[in-house]
Amino acid sequence: MELVETLVIVGVVVAMALALAFFASSMVSQKTGVEQLDIQYAFNGSSKLTIHIRNRGTQPTSVTLVRVDGRAYPQSVYIQPGGTATVTVEVEGSLPVHEVVVVTSSGTEYPRYVKP
Repeated sequence: MELVETLVIVGVVVAMALALAFFASSMVSQKTGVEQLDIQYAFNGSSKLTIHIRNRGTQPTSVTLVRVDGRAYPQSVYIQPGGTATVTVEVEGSLPVHEVVVVTSSGTEYPRYVKP
């Protein structure tokens, strides 16, 4: 009988610890927010690059800069959580692959290598 009682107590303690950990992690993520962007692209013709950005995070964010092959294109695009935005830039040169970096107001960079 002592073994069953011990197992029940251990089970209750583990369940309470898991519940507390889940509660604490949800409180932290609600207070701090998460920035997570999903970047898609498409070339229109030979020199226009259209970048589709979806904010999959839990906090609003702003795209402040797009760099293509090191060339900076300043932006001012605000995206709510779950929202989308589209940015179009002119791409110079006919490289087989372009380096595209989307930079947000928090300083986070989202690099992609794209083919025309």
